[in-house]
Order: sequence, then C-alpha cells, then structure tokens
Amino acid sequence: MAAILKYAIILIIFITLVFVYFFFTPLGNQRIYGSVSTLLSEETGLDVKVKSVDILEYPYLEADMLVEEKYNLNVKGYLQDDQLDMEYRLTSNCLQSDICTIDDNVDVVGQMNGPLENVHVTGAGKALDGNVTYDWRKERDLFKDLKLVMQDVNSSKLLTLLGKDPLLKGKANATIDFDHIGEESKQGSVVYEVKNENISGVLFDLHTKIDIKDTNHSFMMNVNAADLTLDLSEGHYDEDKAYGHAFYTLDVKELSRFKTLTKESYNGPFYAIGEVMYDKDFIVKGLSKSLGGLLDFIYQKDSLHVDLKRVPSKNIMQRLSNTPLIDTNITGSVQYDPLTEAISVNTKLHNLRLLSSE
Repeated sequence: MAAILKYAIILIIFITLVFVYFFFTPLGNQRIYGSVSTLLSEETGLDVKVKSVDILEYPYLEADMLVEEKYNLNVKGYLQDDQLDMEYRLTSNCLQSDICTIDDNVDVVGQMNGPLENVHVTGAGKALDGNVTYDWRKERDLFKDLKLVMQDVNSSKLLTLLGKDPLLKGKANATIDFDHIGEESKQGSVVYEVKNENISGVLFDLHTKIDIKDTNHSFMMNVNAADLTLDLSEGHYDEDKAYGHAFYTLDVKELSRFKTLTKESYNGPFYAIGEVMYDKDFIVKGLSKSLGGLLDFIYQKDSLHVDLKRVPSKNIMQRLSNTPLIDTNITGSVQYDPLTEAISVNTKLHNLRLLSSE
C-alpha cells in the first residue's frame, strides 16, 4: 500500500506546495528552475526537474515538472492568501516502488483546494490497467480521511509493485480507507477482492478485509470456488513481533473437481477446522472427521505429521480412487515430507478383515 500512495501523495502535495515559494525572485527562469528543482528534490527525496513555470497572470500560475525521470506532473490554478484552488495531471508509462519498476500507463487528473496547511486532494484516472479514485486531506505531517479505490486493476502488477509473489493474475478491486496515516500512527482498513481467478483451471473468488491500527492488524478472508469454501477468521498480525495467527474452516464438497490443482485423483468430501500461524515459519494445524475417524494434523517446516484415531482403511482407499482389499480401523501416526516424498508410518490395525476382490 505504501508503494501505491508514495507517488500519488508525495508528488502531488509536496511538489506543488513547496515550489510556489520560489516564484517571486529576481533570478532568470533557468536559475529559478534549477533552484526549485534542487529544493523539491531535497524536500521529497525524489529527483525533481522543473521544466517550466508561468506566473505572469498571478495569482493564476502553471508549472510542468518531471519526477524521477518517469512522471510528468502539470499543475495549474490559483494560489492566493495561502489558499489553493488548483488542478493537476500526472502521467507516466511506468510505475515505480522501492522494490521494482513495472510498465504501466498512468494518467490521473484531480484538484487541490483549501489552505496550505490543510489541503484537500481529489483525483481519478487510469493506473495498473484499471481505474483509480482517491480523496484525502494533508494536515501537517498527517494524511487524514484518506480513501483510495481501485477497480478492475491488474492483480499481478499490483502484487509485484508491493514486492509480493504475483500468485493472482486476474482483475482486482481494492478499497483503502484510513482515518489517518502518519510516521508514528495509522488507523484504517483495506478491502481486497478478486473475481474468477483461474488457478490451474479452477475459478476462485477471494474477499479479504484488514483493519489496521498502528502495527497491529486484524483480518478475515473468504475464498470460494465450485464445491469449495475456505474461511479465515479472527486473524491477527503483529508487525513488531512478526507474528500472525488465524482460525480457518475448509469445506470441500467434492475433491475430484480439484485434480488439476492437487495433481492427485482424490474424491469425496473433505471438511477440516484448525488454525494457521506465522512465527518465522508457517504452521498449519487441523482436525477432520471426514474419513470416519479422527485426523489430527500439523504442517510446518515442509513436513506433514498426521495422527489417526480409528480411521477406516476402506475410506482412505476409496478417497484415493483405489479398491479396498482390507477393512480395518487405523490408529497411529504418519510423517510425510512433500519435497522428498519420504513417508514414515507407525500405526496399529484394529478388527482387520479381508474384503472380496470382486
């Protein structure tokens, strides 16, 4: 989110507000542009070059700037008695964050109104192959009442810009709504949705909401597909401790529909509840009675451990699309390493009997 706001906020607010103080000097135009460019670069930490400034009809003024060699910024309007009433346009053929630069057509227009110390900024346009609108107030070192809405944006581009693996490829909608954002405090929420995301031939819908208060995040997530529902609830993430936790419910009505995803010929329903944690590594714990007995499992550090309690063997074989040759209840443990496909089994069989092969 910081990558998205960095240029939309810093470029428009600081660049516009700072350069106006340098307009009335006896210096020639080129020297003025150089002085303003140097000041803006120092104030924003960005490479800013002033291309032109027109103040002949003051209090109406107009300026063109190039930021980071990538962003063309044009501002025009009125500045009088520390009051702004200006329009701007920001265009580029790429987007850049601290992490990466991606090709993208950016074309955003908007307005800035109000006193210099409490400017109201609005804007709308194209970015990330979709539509963006935003609205906020800049009050000293705080951004207040911020709302950024993205519709039908490219999920892959957005995740790449944020430094995340682009696991999602479809169109996304996002709403970022904050009461305030500052260096020491922030409070707000992020809602993110993806529709008809194609993962290995299976279409998924995703909806997630994150509530943020300083370094503490609470979240929920819902994933839906034909015959599958995954819900994460009561999620919490502590930025300071880099620790996260949530409860989950997984309900699969028919496993065979997900063969392209699992690469295995499973069938039948599967239901599990449990918790997922992050503490340097991801840990997933769960319980399931879908096989007739009790499965108690934990996945961590690329290893799956399953405790079985009186699980009918024929149910397991049927789920694996194999004909059961014996009928017994299994109690014990199974250790599986998905990377090496090594498996260790320590179980007891109860009430074993042979089944007819016919």
